[in-house]
Amino acid sequence: YLNRTPSSAGNRRTWTWSGWVKRGKLGTGKYSLFGGSGTNSMIRFNNDDGGDNLRVLDAATGGYDLITDRKFRDTSAWYHFVVAVDTTQSTAADRVKIYVNGAQEASFYSSSYPTQNAELTFNNNISHTIGYAPGSAYHDGYLADVQFLDGIAASPTDFGETDSNGV
Repeated sequence: YLNRTPSSAGNRRTWTWSGWVKRGKLGTGKYSLFGGSGTNSMIRFNNDDGGDNLRVLDAATGGYDLITDRKFRDTSAWYHFVVAVDTTQSTAADRVKIYVNGAQEASFYSSSYPTQNAELTFNNNISHTIGYAPGSAYHDGYLADVQFLDGIAASPTDFGETDSNGV
């Protein structure tokens, strides 16, 4: 896994994580894609409800916890995930958006959204990890073109585009 501790905090209200992910293992592990050290803040594959959903979580005061209804069980597929956070939005559901392969997730197994203007864990001057999160398992699979944008709530079109053939 990769680990970096920023020397100073960035924008803790607005940020985006993007990455291409290919799973190598399914099932019982909580395989993390991104984590905040020493906290319960992560993007991971979840196994709490039968498994293989995507879970985005920040347990900071005023934080969020979303688990997709969709299961990610194809170990031959590459998935493009975008998690865009902007706690300054007035509508709760607009404060955390999850996109999979360019489409916004709209159906959740469970969801709780951050309070307006909450300063969250990510983008603070703590250890940030790619491919691992404390209390979870190391990601088993591949990660490519992972990006973290400070102060920007981006959409999937900011990272690429689909051509006329759907590629």
